[in-house]
Amino acid sequence: MFRHCLNNPFANPEKIITCPNGIEIKKPKKFDQNILNQLGIAPGRFIFCTVGRLAEEKGIDILLRAFTHVADKIADAVLLIVG
Repeated sequence: MFRHCLNNPFANPEKIITCPNGIEIKKPKKFDQNILNQLGIAPGRFIFCTVGRLAEEKGIDILLRAFTHVADKIADAVLLIVG
């Protein structure tokens, strides 16, 4: 996006600001294992979790393909998608 703006003859590069995606959150003091129990995920499993809007441009299809490689190397890996 930044490069696209620089190619615009009407854009002033000194007025362009990049704002990264995401929010800063505090780490929970204690994790509630009951949440994983409700989802049928046993304690000690390797959990990869993504939280976000489930839309094509988010690339969940890429994540699914990539996670197959993780699961091949880490037998107890679990992919948790929240959206």
